[in-house]
Amino acid sequence: MVFRLFILFVCFGPLSTAISCYDCLSVPQLYNYTVTADTIPKAYNDCPIKSNQTMCYISFQLLLTSNQTKIIFASTGERTEKSSVSPLLSIRADTHGSGANQSTKHVFHYSCASDQCTNVDILRRILRSSTVTDQFVDFKDLLIPVEPVDGHSCLLFFNKTESDICDMDIPTDPHQCRVCSTKDMQDSQGYRICAGCFAYGHHISAIVYEVQFDINDQTSEDDLLINCQPKHCNGIETIKLIRQKTLIQFNYNQFINDSQRSKLNITLFFMMIVLLIQTLF
Repeated sequence: MVFRLFILFVCFGPLSTAISCYDCLSVPQLYNYTVTADTIPKAYNDCPIKSNQTMCYISFQLLLTSNQTKIIFASTGERTEKSSVSPLLSIRADTHGSGANQSTKHVFHYSCASDQCTNVDILRRILRSSTVTDQFVDFKDLLIPVEPVDGHSCLLFFNKTESDICDMDIPTDPHQCRVCSTKDMQDSQGYRICAGCFAYGHHISAIVYEVQFDINDQTSEDDLLINCQPKHCNGIETIKLIRQKTLIQFNYNQFINDSQRSKLNITLFFMMIVLLIQTLF
């Protein structure tokens, strides 16, 4: 236990009572190419620091359809004292719309509440420690708009009594259905699902799969959402198949080890400087 606390201290630094964050909102955020861990723009190395903040965060979006990348280093909220929040990494793969209007992206959102806990090195380690693949192209027919919707073909089912996941007002008359929808979640509480439909049609057809990783506890939870209109598009078997064909993984050990190597290199550098000074003087 003591060793683990030491590792966390080395990786994330001591918790400060008044944190500051890198704020890169003045740096261009959209790039017309796919940014990787090795091609992060150098402009993010010189971002100003914003004091008295609540939380630092990084948003990294791979806009796969347009072959673009969006990067944001920022912070939220002024503060007078720090709250204890474990660093969280959310990775999402989603696709919206259909045909020429379909767009797919992979989104990485990292948030933390210790002093200057977001920087280029953190982003680089996140990208090197993460694996995201999808086969949304296999489900493109599920996102085709259909009018009218056959509400009798929508799966209407839920296995949870609490309201935190089943928050849709499921119509009692299937003829009122305009969009079929299923949301399910897997976490420490087990497998939970809410399937039904919406009686209004402004919910765009979409598949969204998201996994949230707790960096300190090394635990994760995930949820999957599908909004669709074709017959039988939101069934349990469809959900299982999407999970099988969508991979989101995060290597905690690589993330931590990369931090240790970085800190060790810095330590060795300063030791060499000290030895050089002692030799010269």
